[in-house]
Amino acid sequence: MLLIVFASLRGGLNQPKRALILIGYCNLAFWLSYVVWMLRLKMVGPSLDIGIDPFAGVLAEWFVLLVLGSAYEVIVFTRGIFSQQQRRIALVGMGVLLIQILTSIQVSYRLLQGV
Repeated sequence: MLLIVFASLRGGLNQPKRALILIGYCNLAFWLSYVVWMLRLKMVGPSLDIGIDPFAGVLAEWFVLLVLGSAYEVIVFTRGIFSQQQRRIALVGMGVLLIQILTSIQVSYRLLQGV
């Protein structure tokens, strides 16, 4: 989200290249959280308490940011496709965004075990 703030201050809010960079940051944040969660399971073991894993709250916060960031990215990529501004980058970004959303939802569902 900081990238959106910096892009708006520098006047590059509607550039497909910046939205593509945002996808990279979002993926990096998600997979680093996933690695930390898996390391916790290896070091401490699964939680034996009744209820939802505490990681579910962090995952829910990340999912809200994914939805907000994806909405911004869809708008920027759509404008880039139709305005002929960096059309190739916008098309690639739209495909990467679709893959990111589907992969993130699938991994999140497996992490929560269908809860």
